[in-house]
Amino acid sequence: MILEINHNSFKVIGSKPIELNINFNYTNNEPLFETIKIEDGKIYNLEFHQARVDRSYKEYYKIDSTINLKEYLKTPPLNGIYRAKLIYNKFGFVSLNYYKYSKKIIKKLALVEIKNFEYSYKYLNRDSFNQLAKIADEVIITKNGYLKDATIANIALLDKKSKIWHTPQEPLLQGTSLQKHLEEKNITKENIHYKDLKNYSKIALLNAMIDFYIISREKNG
Repeated sequence: MILEINHNSFKVIGSKPIELNINFNYTNNEPLFETIKIEDGKIYNLEFHQARVDRSYKEYYKIDSTINLKEYLKTPPLNGIYRAKLIYNKFGFVSLNYYKYSKKIIKKLALVEIKNFEYSYKYLNRDSFNQLAKIADEVIITKNGYLKDATIANIALLDKKSKIWHTPQEPLLQGTSLQKHLEEKNITKENIHYKDLKNYSKIALLNAMIDFYIISREKNG
């Protein structure tokens, strides 16, 4: 199943997700990372990134957090939009780099069924996503037919009747932008099966850099 995108609108091609098997090589002590938006020196949603780092240390590394993000982001770039990539591991801070940001162009968004996909934490190892990048510009992962996440973002869909934005009940990884919009009650969690796509008029991609990027459905799509 492909969502073909043209001028921020989409139409559905195909009747079901593409099925794939992917092998995972994650250990119990993988390095993790945060992607943080910097615009003209302003740091976005730092409290949500810090909360995820703290949670990852507690749940994944089984220790208290040793990273204070604010300390490492004291001198961000002052002009333009940048993606700050901060890598850390069980022992603490590893590296911080700033990259000039340019928005990814998406023309084909594929639905791919992977029953054993696991990405509960923001692992630095993204080999599994690199495999998916060969299929389309962007991929939405499904498990047993239920929508989860895109590879670069969480997702939300606008219900045609209620005009309420729904996001999958159990995403693979709950991102900072999604967390913010949930707390602000802009969206609600629902189980969304790929067969339910006919009930939705818009899809939004949510991540730290694009926040809430909306793609509308073509009238006959």
